[in-house]
Amino acid sequence: MIALKRILVPHDLGDTSNEAMKYATALARMFGATLDVLHVSHRIGAVPTELPFELDPGIEATMRERLRKFTSHDKATPDQELHVRFGTPHEEIIRFAEARQTDLIVMGTHGRGVVAHALMGSVAERVVRSAPCPIVTVRNRPLEFDTPNILVATDFGIASDTALTYGRTLAQTFGGRLELLHVMENPFLRAMVADPHTLEVAARRQLSERLTATDLQTLGASASLEVSDDPAAAIVDYAKRARIDFIVMGTHGRQSMERLFIGSVAEHVVRHASCPVLTVRHPEREFIVAAAPAARSDRSD
Repeated sequence: MIALKRILVPHDLGDTSNEAMKYATALARMFGATLDVLHVSHRIGAVPTELPFELDPGIEATMRERLRKFTSHDKATPDQELHVRFGTPHEEIIRFAEARQTDLIVMGTHGRGVVAHALMGSVAERVVRSAPCPIVTVRNRPLEFDTPNILVATDFGIASDTALTYGRTLAQTFGGRLELLHVMENPFLRAMVADPHTLEVAARRQLSERLTATDLQTLGASASLEVSDDPAAAIVDYAKRARIDFIVMGTHGRQSMERLFIGSVAEHVVRHASCPVLTVRHPEREFIVAAAPAARSDRSD
């Protein structure tokens, strides 16, 4: 079941943040969650400090008023709180999420060029890397909550299995269709001992083993195998061809120097996907939990 109590929207006062705000508001209404709207004013060279970072009262009041213009005020508006911080955006977002025990972060993301990513990456991708809870990133106008096609990209790891649990539950909740995709590295371009056909058979077996009879019968679930040297590009291309409304995938949050140059598959998908992307990591704070068992009756007739 979905147990959303607190949703965070980092808002930079831009268009994609506004779309993320609409998406988060719809989720908060649906699940009765409190909505935190956070703006981080960035200053280059800001000295790290404990949360909250104090602002000039006049600046803080101005930023709160600007944030208020992006929030809804009708009767169906969920409980929401506006927050302003000063510092490095991705660091303050992560600190805030940890301090507030946030269940889900919903944020806009901007596709950037190769040079910018090689130097520093985007705020959204840095948050995806280190956040203590699942994250939905939004680039364009998000899907309506009406029979969405949900794609789970898997590498057969623990994080991917967690992503499948999320994808399955979301499909059940919204009456959607579930698709499972694995991208296998092209064996003909690598020095490998194993037979390519054997690798493909094994991958297809792992895909089929992860889909239950209920997935097939009630969610119209299907499994696909793609072969590519660029898994992220293959996932994004597949999502476009299959008219996917929502991508779910696991991320490992690597911290090595390697990520400075190439990043993770999840971060690349976040950067380029045209539909919302939910990234989850295992273990982390999760908003999909097992349903409580029905209470037993000890009454005897």
